Amino acid sequence: LFSGRSLVVWACLIRLVLQGFLDNLDSLHYFIDHVVYKANLRGPSFRCEENPDGSLTLHYFTGRPGLYPIVRGVLREVARRVFNIDISLTITGRTQRSVQMASGERTEEHVIFLVKVISKSIKSISIDALQ
Repeated sequence: LFSGRSLVVWACLIRLVLQGFLDNLDSLHYFIDHVVYKANLRGPSFRCEENPDGSLTLHYFTGRPGLYPIVRGVLREVARRVFNIDISLTITGRTQRSVQMASGERTEEHVIFLVKVISKSIKSISIDALQ
């Protein structure tokens, strides 16, 4: 059903779609906080980098320390349910720092995840069939 070329293209497409989703998590949080709930919350921030081996490095910044295990689980489940892929998220770094705010001191946390695609389920159609 799939030739070698279409599998490579498909793997690249999945990685780009996943990376695009991760790159837009800030916008998703902003929409939920400001449009859906009409709140003025400060959500987390995410930055995604592509690695030479095809994996991704995801930087997670938050003012709510200790929530990174939830982020890890949610991202795995979104990858599985929305993108139909299994990913691994390995924590490669975690730092905390105190920041002085007008309202008092706050702890900022930075967690770095290494994101790798474990398996992908190709359900429907070959890229070659679309050409």
